[in-house]
Amino acid sequence: VLRCARLFLSGFVLMLLSDFFATDRLCLVSGHTAAYSSRNFYGVTKVIEDAEMITLVHGHTVHGLQLKDASMRYLPTTYYVPSSGVGRAMLHMQDVRKGSLRVGVLGLGTGSLAAYCRAGDEFVFYEIDPRVTRLATSYFSYLESCDGAQVRHGDGRILLTNELRADESGDYDVIVADAFADDSVPAHLMTVEALDLYASHLKADGIIAFNVSNRYLTLSPVVLKLAAARGFNAMVVYSSGDDTAGGSTSEWVLLTRSMDAFRQSVFSNANSGHAKPEVPLWTDDYTSILEIIRLPTGP
Repeated sequence: VLRCARLFLSGFVLMLLSDFFATDRLCLVSGHTAAYSSRNFYGVTKVIEDAEMITLVHGHTVHGLQLKDASMRYLPTTYYVPSSGVGRAMLHMQDVRKGSLRVGVLGLGTGSLAAYCRAGDEFVFYEIDPRVTRLATSYFSYLESCDGAQVRHGDGRILLTNELRADESGDYDVIVADAFADDSVPAHLMTVEALDLYASHLKADGIIAFNVSNRYLTLSPVVLKLAAARGFNAMVVYSSGDDTAGGSTSEWVLLTRSMDAFRQSVFSNANSGHAKPEVPLWTDDYTSILEIIRLPTGP
């Protein structure tokens, strides 16, 4: 009970901070048409459309977009462009694996990562909000472009735990933890116990990719601390996204036990260095955001 209370309190504090410091990031798409808007337990979600793209926004945060131009419709965009951390991880695994890939993703958004899906690949998305799945299939077409895509509803950590107990390891080549871009973050998906769970579903030379792009929190030191505690090689990848249509700024931390993965050409000049702040090891019993709060400096 105490453990759950601590995790709940961390999330509550993050929500308070986001309300206090929030500036409306919907200005990125101001003047566009809101094709959909609703609120539920998980917050306000909107689909915003213009002549060039359609965008999914949750709260103040963009959760993906799809370009309308037929020649670019199925390109990965926003945080997932080829120059991003997860983009490089996917390209690396496509090069290493001569057969099909298995990819597990915590957080669906628009389903943008399915843009990397090839014939025979399997992409399993874990999504807590069924509404997001309806939007991803009604307004966006990434999922339908991947024959091996499926969505499993519920808390990603609980689902992965139940699968492991049922002797159903995902045996994933890549696991993507993509649930930390919002103003409040699910701390239970970024603890040492969570990392142990992901590792149990990962192939020996697989990659775990954490999307640590966040306006208010410097999350990369937290993941690097987890990596050091469990003996993973780690790389921080910052991308401006400027080299790809629809791209956006992103920061990812990639973890692997492979000694060779980060030496491959796809990761050349990708390491953005290790963030400096000293942070405690996040566990199910203890998390702290005091060391990683990033106060907005702009208007």
